[in-house]
Amino acid sequence: MHSPIIYICEDDLSLGNNIQALLQEEGYQASWFYEGESLDEAISLQLPDVLLLDIQLPGENGLALAKRYSEAIPGMRIIIMSVKNSNAMRHKGYDAGAMMYLPKPFEPLALLACLKGLFAHQQEEKIAILHFTSSTLSVGPVYAKLTNTELLMLRQLAMACGAVVEYFHIIEGLGLAQNEESKAGVEVMISRLRKKLELLKEYVDIRIKNKQKLGYFLVGKIVLK
Repeated sequence: MHSPIIYICEDDLSLGNNIQALLQEEGYQASWFYEGESLDEAISLQLPDVLLLDIQLPGENGLALAKRYSEAIPGMRIIIMSVKNSNAMRHKGYDAGAMMYLPKPFEPLALLACLKGLFAHQQEEKIAILHFTSSTLSVGPVYAKLTNTELLMLRQLAMACGAVVEYFHIIEGLGLAQNEESKAGVEVMISRLRKKLELLKEYVDIRIKNKQKLGYFLVGKIVLK
C-alpha cells in the first residue's frame, strides 16, 4: 500500500507547517494549504487519503468543505480540528461528514492516534461499496466513477452473489435489443468496467470473470448502498 496522502487545510501558518512536518516525519505524504481554493486545486490533481480541516478558514469554512467532499467522494476520511469544542459544534462537524473531531490545542500524539485509528479501521473493513446516488464504487478513500451502464451491470453482478448472470439478462437489464450487436457491446463495456476495478485492486480483490458462451460472474463482495 502507498504511504497515505494527507491534505491539511489550516490558515495558521505556524500550525500548518508544524502539522505538515510532524506527519512527514511519521512517513505520511502531507501537504498544507492555507484555504479551500488551493485545496480544491490539489484534489483535482490527486485524491488524498485523509482531509485534516480547520473550521475557521478564509472563504469557504472547514464545515462546508467537509460536507462538500464527503458528499462528492463517498468514504473520504475527514478529521475536523478546531478551538470551538462545544457539543453543538462537534455535532455540526460529524453532520458535515467528519469521522473525528480534534479539539485545539492538541498534542502531536493525539493527531497521530487519530490517523492510526482511521487507517486501522480501513484495513479491517476493505469493503467495496456501490453508491447509486453518486455512481461510484468506493473502498475507503479510493473510488471509481461509473457510467450509468456500468452501474447497472455491476449491480446485476453484485446481486447475483457470485452466480453467473447470463448475457440475455444483462442485455435485458440495460434495455437493449437481444441480438449479437448488443452482446458485442456488453463485452466492450465489461472490458472498460474491468479496467476501473483495477483502480481498487490495492485495497480489495474484485474481478469480473466470464463463463464461456453463457455470461459473467463477480469474484469478491460489493455492498449496495
